[in-house]
Amino acid sequence: MARKPKKDKNAIRYDRDGIQKVMRVRDYFADSLGQFSLNVISGLVGQLTYFYTDKVGLAAGAIATIFMVNKIFDAFTDVFMGNIIDNTKPGKEKYRPWLLKAGVPAGLMLIAMFTVPKGTDVFQLGYVMATNLLLTAILYTAIAVPYVSLQIVRTHSQEERSYIGTWRAAAGYVSGMFISILVIPVTNLLGGNQAAWVKLGTIFGALIVVFMLVCYAFAKESAVDRKNKVETAEVVAEEEQMTMRDALSKLVKNKYWVLLLIVNFAANVSYGLTGTSGAYYAKWIYGNDNLVAVMGGLGLIPTFLGFALLTPLVKKFGPTKLLKNMALITTIVTAVRIINPDHFIFNTAIGLVTTFTGIPVMALTGVLMGMVVDYNDYKFGSKMVGRSSSAQSFANKIGTGIGASMVGWTLALASYDGTATVATEPVRQAIFTFSIYIPLLLNLAVFLALRKFDLEGRMVEIYAAIAERRAGGEAKEAALAIEKAEVVKGEVLLAPVAGQTFSLQEVNDPAFSNGAIGQGIAIKPSEGVLYAPAAGQVSLAFATGHAVNIVKPNGAEIFVHVGIDTVTMNGDGFDLKVSQGDRVKAGDIIGTFDKAKIADAGLSDTTVLLVTNTKDYTEIKPIAADTVAKADKVLELKA
Repeated sequence: MARKPKKDKNAIRYDRDGIQKVMRVRDYFADSLGQFSLNVISGLVGQLTYFYTDKVGLAAGAIATIFMVNKIFDAFTDVFMGNIIDNTKPGKEKYRPWLLKAGVPAGLMLIAMFTVPKGTDVFQLGYVMATNLLLTAILYTAIAVPYVSLQIVRTHSQEERSYIGTWRAAAGYVSGMFISILVIPVTNLLGGNQAAWVKLGTIFGALIVVFMLVCYAFAKESAVDRKNKVETAEVVAEEEQMTMRDALSKLVKNKYWVLLLIVNFAANVSYGLTGTSGAYYAKWIYGNDNLVAVMGGLGLIPTFLGFALLTPLVKKFGPTKLLKNMALITTIVTAVRIINPDHFIFNTAIGLVTTFTGIPVMALTGVLMGMVVDYNDYKFGSKMVGRSSSAQSFANKIGTGIGASMVGWTLALASYDGTATVATEPVRQAIFTFSIYIPLLLNLAVFLALRKFDLEGRMVEIYAAIAERRAGGEAKEAALAIEKAEVVKGEVLLAPVAGQTFSLQEVNDPAFSNGAIGQGIAIKPSEGVLYAPAAGQVSLAFATGHAVNIVKPNGAEIFVHVGIDTVTMNGDGFDLKVSQGDRVKAGDIIGTFDKAKIADAGLSDTTVLLVTNTKDYTEIKPIAADTVAKADKVLELKA
């Protein structure tokens, strides 16, 4: 048996959409250390009330007030940080430097947070407020906002952005488990006093410094494969400086940013409810608050399973479709809880399902944000990465705070008495409200928002429009060009070139062969003349002359691409005779290409005819003979 040839580890790799991949395992690992560090900080901050009251001896009410003030300030610093990032002077790195400038001080400040000196209560409370403000509202934010942005600029591949999100979510979960499981036992082992907490803080602070240095060393602000030094072909234009007000006015006009804002806000309100309500449900509905530990332990099973299956699920469905499916499942099973809300096994089983379906939301919303900022670039000529991310982060923090507060507000309306032996009916209904009814509405909102989020299938076309604009086209014209037609009808498309036909699956380019851009047909041309496959309007005419988009009045969005990787010829040998906005008739000559020059460049002249809005049709059926001539029918589109 012949030995299988060794895989070239340095070969250029492509994702399911034909976008070049640039990330390696060590890049994912180094990047995930940033999330590990951020979750260590947030996890230890969550333990501070106990530390300050029981180990330092400060009043619980005063600590709660300090935390509330800091939380409000913390939410607004996200917006300011996004503005600082996006107004970075051209030519300088925007995101990566903050991992160093804020990451190392954050590790040191974590140690200082536990080192509360002796003194009066006023002095100690002032120290607590200052250290918490510096760590959570300033240093944490100065890391988190650019760190979120790095997921977007590090790679253009939605698949790789999904993997980054998965690695980050897993690393964050691991650090969260360390904090929740180890903090109390370890500090008790070290003496159980303030000095023990200082030692623990020193260990974690040192880890944060080291991990952020590693994360900084491997971070990149461009899509480059570190191993073979190949950078994806994207020209990064300098963005105009703008005020936060101007940026927000643009963001609210980006419907996808608004949809993602709804998704993140609703999800984080739900997280806030879940994190606060479990003990009340166990105590007053199940009758035993110790069951919280049982539910938490069982929850590890779907959590690990969710992370293990996330990558293959993303490969199969894509991030947007996976999120939409999981949101629908979550909505349905949450509604099922209404049938028997008192039954422990029944509700715990449903909880395991929602834990599993919640993993993609935890890991993949950053991928959707990547699409959103690319759409910003396409629609407005500016990515606004920092502001887009920071405004979403602001909504996340507000959402989490509202979710946690809803529990207290709802119980207060029901005249809750924590010293009672039995829950009154109003209290039971209050618990059902913030545990089932409100999450049901929130999950439904997430699903409905994701149903409208249709960017993923349009990204290749959007990238092409951005490239065309940078080559001299107008962003406004491109933005109008790919708006969806309201009515889609059946249609037959003609051959764009004469020659030998074959299936897309045989094309030696994953951008076409996997059908990610759209379904269609491939033709090996016998002559260098390009014909319009249908009557319509030219929505995009590539400056390099090798490709053209035509939109029909009935809704068909047609993409014709001459050759494989012929964009690298920079227009040499191509003469596109139409411009953006021109109207053409089926069979019109719309361009010519030099087959000999393409061959001399070592490239294939295989021409593909694709329907980029494939999902709007029930079937895209090849009907061509083996050999076709001008005006021969090749594709049937069934509405």
